[in-house]
Amino acid sequence: MTALGLGAQSALLNVPPMVLFPALAVQIAGGGSALADWLVFISLAAAGVTMILQTFRVGIVGSGCHLSACPSAASIPFCALALVEGGPKTLAALVLFSGLFALVIGLRLAVLRRIFSPTVTGTISMLVVITVVSVALEKAGDIPEGWLNSAGLLCGAITLISTLAFLLRKPGFWRTWGTLFGLALGCIAGAALGVLDLDALKQALWFGVPLAGWEGPGYDFGSAFWALVPAFLFISALTVVQTNSLSFVAYRVSQPGSSSVDFRSVQGGVVGNCVGNVLAGLAGAMPVMTTPRSSMFVQQTGCASRDVGILVGVLLIALAFFPKAWALLLVIPLPVMAAYMVVVLAPMFVEGMKAIVQSEPDYSRSLIVGTSLAIGIGFQYELLSLPIGPLWQATLSKAIIAGGISVIVLTLALEIMGPRRRRLRLPLNLDALPRINQFLEEFSARNGWNERTTNRLWAVAEETLLVLVEGEDSDRQRQLRISAVRSGRGAELEFITGPSDGGNLEDRFSLLGDPPPEIEGMLSADDMPMRMLRHLASSVSHRQYHDTDVITVQVAVE
Repeated sequence: MTALGLGAQSALLNVPPMVLFPALAVQIAGGGSALADWLVFISLAAAGVTMILQTFRVGIVGSGCHLSACPSAASIPFCALALVEGGPKTLAALVLFSGLFALVIGLRLAVLRRIFSPTVTGTISMLVVITVVSVALEKAGDIPEGWLNSAGLLCGAITLISTLAFLLRKPGFWRTWGTLFGLALGCIAGAALGVLDLDALKQALWFGVPLAGWEGPGYDFGSAFWALVPAFLFISALTVVQTNSLSFVAYRVSQPGSSSVDFRSVQGGVVGNCVGNVLAGLAGAMPVMTTPRSSMFVQQTGCASRDVGILVGVLLIALAFFPKAWALLLVIPLPVMAAYMVVVLAPMFVEGMKAIVQSEPDYSRSLIVGTSLAIGIGFQYELLSLPIGPLWQATLSKAIIAGGISVIVLTLALEIMGPRRRRLRLPLNLDALPRINQFLEEFSARNGWNERTTNRLWAVAEETLLVLVEGEDSDRQRQLRISAVRSGRGAELEFITGPSDGGNLEDRFSLLGDPPPEIEGMLSADDMPMRMLRHLASSVSHRQYHDTDVITVQVAVE
């Protein structure tokens, strides 16, 4: 009963964006209530299935954690464009195509780990907020003709002020339910001012599937599809970046005692969301994106049970078949909806800033962040434009597209123009040590480092190799790739192999405890390589993906 109660609470907190985001996309596109009903129905079902997939963790699919999902806020303007230019079948084709694209990225997440840096993730998070809030605020004053002109602004202000009053209190009941209370007060104000339209609620079915808005199976790959493909591919890449970050956070919250993050769980979360997007495209729904609400729920309640995640998914799927229940949210006036989105997305902007600041960016990365934000804002508010077609201009005029392309291109340019990585590929066995030492000696000489530094690099490589070959099956020959690059005042060595059966190196370090005062004679043969590696390296990071193990070692230069 406890799990059912917590599942119902979490489901109720997740429902508003699942209903409001598709409704907002249809309203921006000028569509009818029948289309809005259908998109909401499909979005609830797709989000529910995605959350169940995430919780189970079957093979490479799913994180094994309670991860919330809802229609992508960043995709709202582009879904509206797809509906205007091509219709629901064009939207379905775009979501399916971009979902398959994201799935390819998710399966090769280890290869793209340098692109998913805090600089890129943080900047994109801020650009998402700028884009969605700008679109929402443009609609904040929209009210039906004949009603009081200031009514929209007034009920939006009541929503904003009351929601902030609830959320600014101490954590607990009021903060958990604050957004719903704010929505309710905004709707009450709208009803008092005469701007609440109950037609959608009256026409909604008590039970069933709202098929009136469905145009039937099929996809439209016409000119509108090809014009909007770049935007949807970018949104899908953005989804991968955000899901990667939120899966990381969800694992940390769900496993507070762990000293490392299992990136197989993180990758499973990304792949699970990508599979959810493919299913959304097959059903004709909006793209699905992982949200931070589940991590917030776990932190507030202390419950990280997977049963709760499964129950939430089941409840959302069941709710989809009761249109009268979720139609209550479709009558919310646009100004109230805009105020709600401002409050919900505001913390995401700050989280993006925190991600950038905590990574301690140097001058080059700070320049990339500032330039990308300036370009994004310039296009969003039509301060910049290009001589291109109107549909392409409408796509590029969003901060998330223009600024997002800028931050990724500039980050790739910085990687290309930065210090050159030296690489070596060889079989994973102890016989490879002489070649590794020769490789590191040449790397050290190129950087003008002394013999003491070269010896430290040799020692680090030897201890890392001993850790990697520990328990290695002689019948299975893994390959080892080593890369070395100058990093600040030291060196960064990366050891990349196929997946291993052993535990995470960071967890094993934590189990060793503090080194004894006298090392000689007190270490077991199994502990020696790890203790020596921890002593020699400035830091050691071990990322285990489903197809790759990556050990990154920072070595100080003397």
